[in-house]
Amino acid sequence: MHIAGFVTDTGNNVSNHYGNQDFWQAFLDYSGNVQWEKNYGGSLLDRCEVAKLTTDGGYILGGTTVSNDKDVIGYLGKQGIWVVKTDDNGVIEWQKFLGLPPVVNWVYDIIQTADGGYLLGGVDSDGFKYVLIKLNASGIILWTKKYGGADLDYVKRIKQTKDGGYIVIGNIESKDGDINHNYGNVDIWILRLDTKGDILWKKNYGGSNKEEGSDIIESVEGGFLFVGSTSSDDHDVRGIHKGIFTNSDAWVVKIDDTGRIVWQKCLGGTLDDAAASVLQLSDSSYVINAASLSSDGDASSNNGKSDFWVVRLSHIPLSISSMPEMDQIMVAPNPANSGINIYNIHPGVLNIRITNIAGQIVYQFRSSNYASNTLTINTENYSTG
Repeated sequence: MHIAGFVTDTGNNVSNHYGNQDFWQAFLDYSGNVQWEKNYGGSLLDRCEVAKLTTDGGYILGGTTVSNDKDVIGYLGKQGIWVVKTDDNGVIEWQKFLGLPPVVNWVYDIIQTADGGYLLGGVDSDGFKYVLIKLNASGIILWTKKYGGADLDYVKRIKQTKDGGYIVIGNIESKDGDINHNYGNVDIWILRLDTKGDILWKKNYGGSNKEEGSDIIESVEGGFLFVGSTSSDDHDVRGIHKGIFTNSDAWVVKIDDTGRIVWQKCLGGTLDDAAASVLQLSDSSYVINAASLSSDGDASSNNGKSDFWVVRLSHIPLSISSMPEMDQIMVAPNPANSGINIYNIHPGVLNIRITNIAGQIVYQFRSSNYASNTLTINTENYSTG
């Protein structure tokens, strides 16, 4: 078993400490006995925020540092990202200080990519946007990208897709920049990116209260499934278990390859519940790892305070209530002479076709990031019917 994080002192299973906070990782056997443990950093603050197993059996660790000694080489004078690659025994193979303008203050995820490199997701200190940093196998920066608006927007999870691109889930407070709209408070925001980090489509999900996304996977049957939490019961969200006081449910949402909701489901009871991660089994069912305070609704019991809660779902929910209600569009005037207006369009992915009485397409409009809730179509040159 591999564990990682940061330490502030020696003692117990921590044999060495440079000062303030150090990166730290350890490997345990099946009985929980420490086989080896290592600290990394300098005399100041070094905070490990994420660690992953690599294909060679080693580990990649990411976090932030303000140190300029010991293991930290290349410090540029202010807090920045520090990435450490170790072998399977925790010995450093390489380390990189990524002093990017602007400074990236937090690291939320790092993955090894199909080309042997890495993709790191974090938040910068200049506008608090999503930041993605692509590294090669030696830690050299290949590209960086920023996404978001003027308020706090942050990455939670990155996954590489079957086509070599990426799907990114996080949370947004902004209503400008790359973000078409926001239902209110905090929404979940998903980006579908190509291999170079360019946006293929982007979409926010939620309601008028607070949502938080925590994990997303590419489904074997196509599309994606993401999990998190919701406190809403409008817009994209249906079926929350309402309590006397403000509460949240674990929220599970299946979307297609363009980001359109296929189905959604609220899981939990009348207290606070939230999903943390999801995986898909060989029979295509989903296992959701969550935390629950509830002892009613979907949660049959509670052992006190917040419990670890595991839910298994079919990849096709049996309950029709899990299907989202779609906003009803309006077309006016009807009949029309020179043009029509379509109202109540949901911003995001839009595909509109108009056919004649013979079923032939006479008009087609497509957009992967339509930003308005109305569309005007000129019909002067169309015959009646």
